[in-house]
Amino acid sequence: LRPLLEVGARHIPDQLRDALRIDAPRAQFISENMRRSLYELLVQQRAMVAAGDLRPRRLEMSFGLRDDDAGALVITSPAGNVVELRGQIDRIDYHDAGDHLVASVIDYKLSPRRTDPRAIRLGTGIQLLVYLLVIRDKGQAMLGKPTRPAGAMYVGVRMPLPKVEHPDDGHAPDDIERYKDRKPSGLYD
Repeated sequence: LRPLLEVGARHIPDQLRDALRIDAPRAQFISENMRRSLYELLVQQRAMVAAGDLRPRRLEMSFGLRDDDAGALVITSPAGNVVELRGQIDRIDYHDAGDHLVASVIDYKLSPRRTDPRAIRLGTGIQLLVYLLVIRDKGQAMLGKPTRPAGAMYVGVRMPLPKVEHPDDGHAPDDIERYKDRKPSGLYD
């Protein structure tokens, strides 16, 4: 992975400097942090996949956005009001369990995000719940078999830059404290 990222990231500092009108050292610093974050994310995701039976199978699966997808998720309230939800799921991992699939959803966020049970109860943090309902209700149309949702999680893509007085004051790349904010957060069965 590292060699592919090195080749792909080679021109990022020049593009950043031109696009953001920042000096070369700052562009180099941002580029290096982006490259390192992406590499660390890929290593983390590879380890997550290796630890279980679920495998990444679909990327950017839409529901209700195009004519060729599984259609909108339709929810009827207790009062009889109908709501159609449309969106796109970043990644679906699943395992074939014979007569059905067991699936989980990954939603990538630029910055790490924590699942907030209070926001879920208040109805302001329902994105992952909607994705679980989509997997449950639209799984067969999306994936070809009845599907049981196993979980949904947020995964932060960018490593947060700590505020330090001097670069030597920050965490070393191999310091485990550096990664505590990237831990996936979500809902699991």
